[in-house]
Amino acid sequence: ISAEYMGQQPPPQCAPGGYNAIVVRRVASLAELMISSRPLLRPGGCVLALKGKNAEREIDDARSEENLASDGWSDIQPLAANTGTDCGAIIVRAVKAAGDTPTC
Repeated sequence: ISAEYMGQQPPPQCAPGGYNAIVVRRVASLAELMISSRPLLRPGGCVLALKGKNAEREIDDARSEENLASDGWSDIQPLAANTGTDCGAIIVRAVKAAGDTPTC
């Protein structure tokens, strides 16, 4: 799904039962990505977001802005960091809760 479709109501056509994963880079804050991608993911699906040097702050912001369990998310974790470059890229994974069904 292209960035221009994220957050549209109703969501664009998606795979039956929702997507297993949505991979994004340079689209929006982690909290915004979690809100706009939730209707498109199947239970247990995840958002994989490539974030830059502010990744830890975005993770903290997403955790504080989103009450994970009540808002349909089970986990937010950094997966991998590329500390050998100036950009300091970090891949962050947010996992949709198992009982939350897609709306597309």
